[in-house]
Amino acid sequence: MILFFRKLRKQLADDNKPLKYLRYAIGEIVLVVIGILIALSINNWNEHRKESQIEIKALIDLKNEFLENKAKIEESVEIKKNGLHKTTMLLEMIKSQSEEFENFNISYGLNTINPSFGVIDKLTSTGKIDYIENDSLKKLLSGWKDLMIDYVEVEKYHRDLVFTKIFPMNDKLMPVVPFWGTGEIQNWNFYNDAENKLFFENAIHNLEFQNNHIRNYQLVSRVLDQSDKVMNTVNEILLLLDSEIQKKSIKK
Repeated sequence: MILFFRKLRKQLADDNKPLKYLRYAIGEIVLVVIGILIALSINNWNEHRKESQIEIKALIDLKNEFLENKAKIEESVEIKKNGLHKTTMLLEMIKSQSEEFENFNISYGLNTINPSFGVIDKLTSTGKIDYIENDSLKKLLSGWKDLMIDYVEVEKYHRDLVFTKIFPMNDKLMPVVPFWGTGEIQNWNFYNDAENKLFFENAIHNLEFQNNHIRNYQLVSRVLDQSDKVMNTVNEILLLLDSEIQKKSIKK
């Protein structure tokens, strides 16, 4: 190319045609610039394609993690709803002084989940979270971990109540076997029905017993209220993830 321009320049100079030479020179410069722009465009396209592939994988991994967390939360919510129902029944029995020993079946809704943060932590630590283009999704993801930490913390308060207050108190007031025993442990029932009923009657008239079950009701209700907010966020994130995955897959 250089030799060609040298010959061309010499020829034009010999022919005394400087304007024609100038046009050729400008044309060549324009072609070079266009070539550079095309090369940059191809390079940018390749980079964008790589980033798009990274984003799609991140979105799919996030979806799987959120589906896993959703299943854990749903299971926990069902356990807590059952616990709230049983606690409500017990409090109604205490309120009405019914002393229906044979209907006594308490469940505290005791359950704590271990949420998965592996994918979102990895994306954040590697900076790949920035590849996600949807600002609404990124905003929800940025607050997700704090939201779940708050939820788990409330669950922990409830667990501490049951293990440090309710269980020790129940051990002092009632035999374990008639109320929580299953399978072979039923053979360790050291009292007859009349004696067990007397334990129960004394328990439901005990102020500490009453207060602790009211606290259990309050904490389980609080966890369930928090779970509504968590589940709404999970569902919103999953909808956005599905939408983004679909859009990115079409463009791929």
